[in-house]
Amino acid sequence: MIGVDQIGQIRRAYFEQQRPIKEIVRTLSVSRATVRKVIRGRTTEFKYERGVQPAPKLGEWVAVLSEILEQ
Repeated sequence: MIGVDQIGQIRRAYFEQQRPIKEIVRTLSVSRATVRKVIRGRTTEFKYERGVQPAPKLGEWVAVLSEILEQ
């Protein structure tokens, strides 16, 4: 996840220091798509929110395991 501090570094490198995208990608270790998204957009933070929480892997075994732990 890219944070506010890294977004600031990308914008400073591009707008103030006039560095090309390719150089920014190399020095900051981010993808070109990310650099372009930061430069073109006005958002200050990127967040990912999961739409649906998948069922846990233990699913059907939760009740059995809980019973074993109680004993």
